Amino acid sequence: MVLDCGGDRWISVLYAAYGRKDLKTCPRKNSSHWNIYCSTKKGNSVARNLCNGKHKCYLQASNSVFGDPCQGTFKYLKVMYYCHKHRIYGRDLSEEDKRETEDMMKKDEE
Repeated sequence: MVLDCGGDRWISVLYAAYGRKDLKTCPRKNSSHWNIYCSTKKGNSVARNLCNGKHKCYLQASNSVFGDPCQGTFKYLKVMYYCHKHRIYGRDLSEEDKRETEDMMKKDEE
């Protein structure tokens, strides 16, 4: 998965989930025995540490990157991010960036 904000904005990961919540997303044959209540607890921190503060980031949806929250289940990665005019480092957003993100999300809903 590629997160890309171009050359003048920086990535800010809002949400990242690696695991499985349903059987419809990325379906496969013989999936009836998969665990659909599985998600790694470190999805947000891994994605933020790898991508925040960059213009472009490559995230590999794999157990080696995110850990294996449910063995034997085919997993997928969902990421929500925004491209900020301020550079974000590490896991935490500043209060200003949180407000900017909330404003952007409200505008998207309109």
